Amino acid sequence: MMAMFFLLLTGYLKAVNHYFDGMQAYITMAIPNMEVRYIYESNIMEWFKRRSKSAEKM
Repeated sequence: MMAMFFLLLTGYLKAVNHYFDGMQAYITMAIPNMEVRYIYESNIMEWFKRRSKSAEKM
């Protein structure tokens, strides 16, 4: 959860909508541009590749 707020505050995510339900806040976030999208996609794909290789070794 804290990581998402950090990414929002640093500009790696942007808030596109928000609402409150009592004291609870709900925020819809989006990736702000294609360069940041590429970073997310390449890092996530690399993480899955590493995880699947380590799972095959077990």
